[in-house]
Amino acid sequence: MASFDVDKLEHVGTDGIVHMMRDNINALDEDEFKKWLDYHFMTYSNPTLIGYSLHNLYVCKKK
Repeated sequence: MASFDVDKLEHVGTDGIVHMMRDNINALDEDEFKKWLDYHFMTYSNPTLIGYSLHNLYVCKKK
């Protein structure tokens, strides 16, 4: 994004590692799923983990 005149506000992996664990995640009960979401929201912007996600969201602001 260096060629654009923008400031990065957020860069996240929107689905994280869910594509590798889809069946396991779909089998979670409500409490386990909440814990999974907590983990996802703690890690989805970690630069070392974003590459695992199939989809990314880059939020920026014009300078």
